[in-house]
Amino acid sequence: MLYESFKVLAKLVISSQFKVIIKGKENLSLDQPVVIASNHVSGYDPIVLSCVIDGEIHFLAKKELFKNRLLRWLLTNINAIPVDRHGGNVIRPVRKGLRVLNEGGLLGVFPEGTRCKSDQVVQPKKGVAFFSFKTATPVLPIYITYDQRRYRPIVKVNIGEAIDPIHYQDLDYSGFASLVMESVMELKSNPSNANDRTEVVFGENQQKGINDL
Repeated sequence: MLYESFKVLAKLVISSQFKVIIKGKENLSLDQPVVIASNHVSGYDPIVLSCVIDGEIHFLAKKELFKNRLLRWLLTNINAIPVDRHGGNVIRPVRKGLRVLNEGGLLGVFPEGTRCKSDQVVQPKKGVAFFSFKTATPVLPIYITYDQRRYRPIVKVNIGEAIDPIHYQDLDYSGFASLVMESVMELKSNPSNANDRTEVVFGENQQKGINDL
């Protein structure tokens, strides 16, 4: 219940602060569990994705965010799963993530493990591969960009085709994680690869073709 209330509020805030353009929305066929894998450039990323994607997303979030009591209460009630990035106990978040997928839910992962600049290249974490392989769950690659204009910056959310782990059983976790991250980054360099030929503007009752942008 709280998640839905948060989502309504988030949509109001995001639509007032940004102009969100979604590409590849036809790839959001969420009739099965999915690992959502996105690049991470802003603290707004999980909020934007929650507004764009139907259903409740359980995001893996760094443990440090849960130190504040109020923020911990909010994050817990909107399904965030705390993860210790510096070691420690990983059994609990792993179990929670596996349970989300085994119950047909949506698990949100940022393979880079932290916020990175758009031109920054880092070795992806293996978690995205672990959850996908262990539950035979497809991974949905997404690339998010923000422009730098002052008033209502444009946020582009480019959604790629799902990656089915069954076709990559010859790869280890590191190899599959790299493949997922490459698929995410390809959405930045080759946005025309997405099948959707229209851009859906979130927060406005209109659609624009690619050539109109």
